[in-house]
Formats: sequence, structure tokens, C-alpha cells
Amino acid sequence: MAGVAKLDLSGRSNNWLPLVSVPDMDRLLTGATAAGGKILLKPFDLPSRGRVAVLRDPQGAAFGVVQSSHGDPADHKADINDWLWNEVWTDDIPAAVAFYQTVGGYRLVEKTVGDVQYRYLERDGQPRVGLLDKPSPQIGNTWVAYIRVADVDATVNKAKTLGGNVLMAPTAAVRNGTVAVLSDPSGAGFVVQEWNK
Repeated sequence: MAGVAKLDLSGRSNNWLPLVSVPDMDRLLTGATAAGGKILLKPFDLPSRGRVAVLRDPQGAAFGVVQSSHGDPADHKADINDWLWNEVWTDDIPAAVAFYQTVGGYRLVEKTVGDVQYRYLERDGQPRVGLLDKPSPQIGNTWVAYIRVADVDATVNKAKTLGGNVLMAPTAAVRNGTVAVLSDPSGAGFVVQEWNK
């Protein structure tokens, strides 16, 4: 599921904003600001969803938090065209890890994927968010949303016909050609990936 919102952020780019579920909004906001985060949008009630706020971590990556009014769905494997994963792309992984561990009670996991060392945060035995060195200094530190697709090449072609842009085409050098980075017509970036595990 996703929503669309227009915010008065003159001079800032459009982006997708993942929401992280939290059990206690007030406690999280207190901990986040004490750990160097900033509240961008104070908590407000979203009908039929819960209490929502928008924050920025100390490295500048924005993300949303929600205290659900109806509870969270059970963890499940993403279906085709579902949200698959989120990553924080940052120029300071240790600082990002320290912030999110303090605020969210996550545990850092490191594993080798191919010949790449990959880091992610988990809670309750489930992976929750990955952490990557951002691929270019021209990209601000950011959260990046992944969508699971059946055919990455077909998805890229469809996105182009609908006015989207290809920021990184599928290439064998990156996850065996199963991933692409796109932006929608408003300029908001996201990743599409084939995932069969």
C-alpha cells in the first residue's frame, strides 16, 4: 500500500518515504531527537491507519514512523508488485547503525552476498532494513524502497512508456541483472528487483 502527499518542501526533490511501525510514538520521538535526529513533521492522526510523523536521521535521511491503530500485518514474503525491502543509502554506515539501533532496538547483522559485505538491521528475528554505502556523492543520504517484480526488463520498459526515468538499467555487474533503479514522473526514485528466494 502507498499514499501520495504534497508537502511544502521548496527546493527539495520528491521521494518515496517508507513508514516504520513503532509501538510508542512519543517514546520514539524522544529517543530519536536525543540521538541526533530531527522531527520534520510532528505527529498527526491518519484516519484508519494511526499516528504518523516524519523524521530525519543525523545523516539527513528522511523516514516516516507510524503507531498503528489496528496493529501490524504478520511478516510475509512479498508477492509480485509488493514492497520488497528498504535500504538506507548513506555515507556513514556506522553512524546510521548507531542511530537506528538506539532508536529502534535493532540488531546489526553482517553477511557476505557474492563478494560483497552486506549489512542489515533485524528485530524479532526478521530482517528490517539494509544499509549500503551510497553509490554516488551526488545522492543525498536517503531511504530507498524496493518493489518486487516478475521481470525487471519488462518493468523498466513499462516505466519508460509511463514517463518514468531509468537511473540505473539492469546490468550483470549488479545482482546479476535482476535490479534497476527508476524514478517516477515526479522524480521520486525507487528500485525494482526480481526476487525468487
